[in-house]
Amino acid sequence: AFLHSDLSVNVDTRNHPSRPTNGGDYRVTFSTFSDRDFGQYSFRRVEAEASRFIPILHENWVIALRARVASSDTSDGNVVPFYLLPTLGGSRSLRGYDDYRFRDRNLLLLNAEYRWRVFGALDGALFYDAGKVTPRFGDLDLTDLRSSYGLGFRFHSNNTTVFRVDVGRSAEGTRLLLSITDALKPGRGSIFIPYVP
Repeated sequence: AFLHSDLSVNVDTRNHPSRPTNGGDYRVTFSTFSDRDFGQYSFRRVEAEASRFIPILHENWVIALRARVASSDTSDGNVVPFYLLPTLGGSRSLRGYDDYRFRDRNLLLLNAEYRWRVFGALDGALFYDAGKVTPRFGDLDLTDLRSSYGLGFRFHSNNTTVFRVDVGRSAEGTRLLLSITDALKPGRGSIFIPYVP
């Protein structure tokens, strides 16, 4: 069992949170996890995320960018349990890799999309994802990044993404991804925690 707390600062200037075509979302979160059972799995995490949506030609074309970084820290004698390590892979990070494919104490993720309106309720998107996980925060640089790229389609109302289809390609193969959320939807709270048993 963990006693978990989050302290977060968020600035959101997106015009539509579910289908943004302009503005940005910026967040910094400090989290603590206090191990109540064994006293050896307590840790702290700092996360930062920034998304920016740049409209071109009356918002018919949009450049969408996102960057995420997470750093985990423990006191002597403590470790971060594997199921709470930051992860990469899946429909909201490296789309050409399986869910939770990479995990470690520190994480860097970069996403870029070029979106265009195909017709009224359908947008197309070309995307490129890159990122890495490392045991030391100082190793989070732009070398040896895992990457994926692909093509997607977003079905939407005027302001809401209803359904998303992405085909992602990486060194490990091709994946078909289906989702009901925007690919660059910002996280809330501890965004890198995939599951807690």
